[in-house]
Amino acid sequence: MEAKNCWFHPKETKLLTKHQRWREVAKSLKLSKNARNRLEWIIYYEEKAQGNASLTCRYFGISRKTFHKWYSLFNETNLKTLEDRSKAPLNHRKAEYTYTEVVRMQRLRNDYPALGRHKLIPIYLEEYGVPIRPQAARRIVTDYGLYAKRAVRSRKKYPKCGHIKKRITDLKLEPFTGFVIEADTIVEYFNNEKRYILTAIDYHSRFAFAYMYKTKASKNAADFLRRITLLYGGNIEHIHIDNGSEFKKEFEMAASELGIELLHARPYQPKDKPLIERFNGTLQQEFIDLGNFTLDVEEFNRSLLDYIIFYNFKRPHWSLGLKRPIEYVTLKTEQTNTRKVLPMYSPITFS
Repeated sequence: MEAKNCWFHPKETKLLTKHQRWREVAKSLKLSKNARNRLEWIIYYEEKAQGNASLTCRYFGISRKTFHKWYSLFNETNLKTLEDRSKAPLNHRKAEYTYTEVVRMQRLRNDYPALGRHKLIPIYLEEYGVPIRPQAARRIVTDYGLYAKRAVRSRKKYPKCGHIKKRITDLKLEPFTGFVIEADTIVEYFNNEKRYILTAIDYHSRFAFAYMYKTKASKNAADFLRRITLLYGGNIEHIHIDNGSEFKKEFEMAASELGIELLHARPYQPKDKPLIERFNGTLQQEFIDLGNFTLDVEEFNRSLLDYIIFYNFKRPHWSLGLKRPIEYVTLKTEQTNTRKVLPMYSPITFS
């Protein structure tokens, strides 16, 4: 067996063509998109058009003048010659002011730091006896940064006064029914009239209640508070509300009489009361939008009561593990021996 002269056979490498090398060099140099397009013009001109500039220009949709301009600038040893040139003028406008004018404007700026350049021009004439052109004054102020200094008025910090609203973040939630009740208002428009549906839901058990009123008065909100207080057997410690006008005056007085502490949500922060916002959407979708809305308050509240009973006693809830709110209240009551809501709806539902 004959010995071989070498231990391996070298792999044949295929050399790139001139135009392929140009493309690889353009990638390595990271030429701009415009420069790469111009390179393709030249490659097409030499490869396919075979030196026909008219055919190349028709193919790429460019003028012969543009092609010949870049072809004359092209240098295959330096592909960056295809990059865009700077369009800045070769001869820039020179400053049209003198050194003496600059020194005088600097002195005036030190003496009058708050005056604008338009007011410094007549002062310049009075102090130095010669005028200064407005264009020269503007250029001096711009080139040397001689802008007027404006005094920044700082805000006074006044001591806080009045009642400080308590937030839900200041409260440690306890796991029993009635500890926190979220309340809100739904406004319904129909035939150029408004109706207001006050809603409430327990943070712990999701036990909910709603009632419609004709006006957005604080006395109606106070009446609603007394209804839900009776519904929860008088065991409400905190009620979480927004900053609406219905939760003022008589509502605050009623909460004080019932010993209920008010928690205020932050403005424009619906996530502060997520449960009541979700209940409002459910009430709108499953009851109001199904043709149950009417301007007659008594008729609407009668049909609304049937839905509230369904919501609390029959409708399963994902947040409660597909249990009903009344079942969840009963379950937690048996486990923790805590308070519970009344077994049936409030006897003052109808006025």
